[in-house]
Amino acid sequence: MSQSTGLINALRRHISAEVHIVETPPLRLSLRSCLTGQAEWARHLPTPQVVVGAGHATHIPMLAISRAYRAKTVVLMRPSLPLGWFDYCLVPEHDNPPARDNVVTTQGAINPMQPGRARDPGRAHDSGRAHDLERAHDLERAHDLERARDPERARDPERAHDPGRAHDPGCGLVLIGGASTHYRFDASTVLSCIREVLRRTPGQSWTLSNSPRTPVALSSEIGELKSADVDVVFWDRCEPDWLANELQRAADVWVTEDSVSMIYEALTAGCRVGLLPLQRKANSRIHRAVDQLLRERSVSSFSDWLQDGCLRAPQKPLDEANRCARLLLDKGLLEAGDRYQVSGIRERGTGNGEQGLGGEGSGNEKQVSGKPGPGGVGRPLSVLQVLPALEVGGVERGAVEVAGELVRRGHQALVISAGGALTADLVRIGARHFAWPIGKKSPVTLLLARKLRGFLVQEKVDILHASSRLPAWVAYLAWKKMPVEARPVFITSVHGPYSVNRYSEIMTRGQNVIAVSEFIRGYILENYSRVDPGKISVIPRGVDAGRFPRGYAPSQTWLDQWRGSCPQLQGKALITLPGRVTRWKGHTDFIDIIALLKQAGSDIHGLVAGGAHPDRQGFLRELKRRVANKGLDNDVTFLGHRDDLREVLSVSTVVLSLANEPEAFGRTALEALSLGRPVIAYGHGGAREVLNELQPDGLVAPGDVGAAVRKIQAFLKSPPLIAANQTYTLEQMLSKTLALYEQAHIDNEKSV
Repeated sequence: MSQSTGLINALRRHISAEVHIVETPPLRLSLRSCLTGQAEWARHLPTPQVVVGAGHATHIPMLAISRAYRAKTVVLMRPSLPLGWFDYCLVPEHDNPPARDNVVTTQGAINPMQPGRARDPGRAHDSGRAHDLERAHDLERAHDLERARDPERARDPERAHDPGRAHDPGCGLVLIGGASTHYRFDASTVLSCIREVLRRTPGQSWTLSNSPRTPVALSSEIGELKSADVDVVFWDRCEPDWLANELQRAADVWVTEDSVSMIYEALTAGCRVGLLPLQRKANSRIHRAVDQLLRERSVSSFSDWLQDGCLRAPQKPLDEANRCARLLLDKGLLEAGDRYQVSGIRERGTGNGEQGLGGEGSGNEKQVSGKPGPGGVGRPLSVLQVLPALEVGGVERGAVEVAGELVRRGHQALVISAGGALTADLVRIGARHFAWPIGKKSPVTLLLARKLRGFLVQEKVDILHASSRLPAWVAYLAWKKMPVEARPVFITSVHGPYSVNRYSEIMTRGQNVIAVSEFIRGYILENYSRVDPGKISVIPRGVDAGRFPRGYAPSQTWLDQWRGSCPQLQGKALITLPGRVTRWKGHTDFIDIIALLKQAGSDIHGLVAGGAHPDRQGFLRELKRRVANKGLDNDVTFLGHRDDLREVLSVSTVVLSLANEPEAFGRTALEALSLGRPVIAYGHGGAREVLNELQPDGLVAPGDVGAAVRKIQAFLKSPPLIAANQTYTLEQMLSKTLALYEQAHIDNEKSV
């Protein structure tokens, strides 16, 4: 909604208008409106004369309104449909727009920011901040009144815009993005650059903020930087106008290079802008835009800042929203002196898109429709994942990662579970969680199907994704009772080789079935012969290379805490078994392996990195008695649940995967290998697939404790070679999962 908001607000500086926000309809209704010329879904609005939209998903609804009401169309960004189908196209220069009468070239994307000016450095910026913001709002309201009294002033480009807001040279802002389709996000590099900025600007007041795409671990490390001169504000705790206010206040702004929209917003606000470096992927239009800003000396690279010692001021002012608004009015988009109603058409799932569309006019003769659009298949999808809980585990972590990617792409991410340790992470990335006992093993749980059916209708769910058997039964019963035309797509993920029976068969009843490994695909086809192989998609779990980079080293703060809490580990080779404490994860074999290594004289220490569910406390006590009986009290440490498993793996000498039953996928083994730590695994299930790809000499026969001991001894003497991970990446997993969602939704729309 940001681009549409920017243009609409700019138009309102020249005309009086009232703002309305409505949601776009499903794609099939927009197509029907294009064919019939009747927009039933917008009939409650006054007749629009202009419709404004940004994003590919808005184009067909825009044309539908245009035909139904003979409205003029203004599309922001280069449309996916022919340019000639729209009255006006505002296209960024880096998209190489053609020379056409209806095309206006812009520098970057339009945004709702307004230029500021330098503030007297003598003014306080601590206790006086609230006063400054209040003063800015008062000035804005005063200018609204002035425009009403003097419309000619509003039409004069030299006089129309002077909001009176000022930048404080003692204040700075750091905005942190995350992994994207154009950049690889190296969290350690970004963190070191931020620390260098803070180190070189003593006495300056800084505010750091993340985004939904920022890796969770990096967000935690950013939080540790908070001090008297450094404030940390996480994105999910920001008020709607927080960023606009901060950009109007800060004189210096650092932005990770992937956050191009933030770069242009900071420049529009009149800030001095520096770029935190990221590794680029294949050359793209986004890179061209950034390079152009660097060539024009509008922004400073990190290396230039290191040499110059300061950020350069922009060479020319950037105020594209106001420039384009004046140009459109000059071209005859609207008639001067008239009053209008402004209607913003909001994509379903984009949230409060009307934020920033402030003020109300008194006219009601005409209407302008503003339409946002985050992209996607026709419109944002509403995706509901159902799983028993959000405790720490591969299934749960994968659900959080998928939810984060959905939010990043502008879709709506919903999760129903009993909650758990990962709930906070889920909410922090912008997903919505609903606490239901949907995994409680009781026949009564099936009664939730009726409640779920109502939920699916209320939330207009497009994709219903079940990742466990009992939640899948509840989901299936709710889905089956819905009218065919109202059903979402039902997808199941098979995460393990369940016992073969009718109860487990539910995991094969999805319209699409995701198998997390070739091993699981084989399990499905071998045991459920009626399953169509064509509906099975193999999508392996993946590891975030930015969060688990090769050669990762924990921070000095973490190392100091680690050594202080675990002094018994100093100077020892650490043999680690990660994973929840449960009988099938191989903890008994692990204790035997540590005992044999100690008997052979190896200077090692065993780590059990994982907690035990309340139902597994008896087994945990049994393991500790086994350790005591073997005289290993000083040689085995039970770490319990760890939020810092990455750090624990990175300081481990060898990591073990000893499941006595085939696992669907070896996630922790993959994370260790991604960090460059050797792994020894029982050669079955998904772990065998991962090691065959990355480190085949780490495989031993399942249950062969002696072979595992010999392999560890060999690795202690000579660490094995570990291949670079090109297959099991988080980026590929998320891309394939969302591609499946989108294609399944398209197929479902066609079939209805």
